[in-house]
Amino acid sequence: MRQSLLLFSLFTAALLGLALFYVTFLDCVHDYQTGMFASQPTKTGLETVGLLVYSWLGLKFLKWRLLHQRSPINKADHFDD
Repeated sequence: MRQSLLLFSLFTAALLGLALFYVTFLDCVHDYQTGMFASQPTKTGLETVGLLVYSWLGLKFLKWRLLHQRSPINKADHFDD
């Protein structure tokens, strides 16, 4: 029961983070289309930097998790293909 609750919590947090990223990205695209980049460069610069940092950290996390999942923990776990 505890593992399923943890898994559900992680899944919900991941979906919430993805939804927030998507909404922020759409806001950034909308600001670009309406010309907000020219009139308020500080606001749009901070939004853009925030999106880039969030994307970079997300990709770094995925790369870290995927590489560590593939590497064998113990030599007995390694199977030659």
